[in-house]
Amino acid sequence: MAARNTFLINPEGKIARIYTKVNAETHSEEVLKDLAILKKS
Repeated sequence: MAARNTFLINPEGKIARIYTKVNAETHSEEVLKDLAILKKS
């Protein structure tokens, strides 16, 4: 069985966040929220 994983990469090319066991129904909202947080910092 395949596992969905997502990696959020910052502008410097470093991994900012790793998402494992992704729920396809809520994942995009979670990523957008984390992008907004990272953008502020």
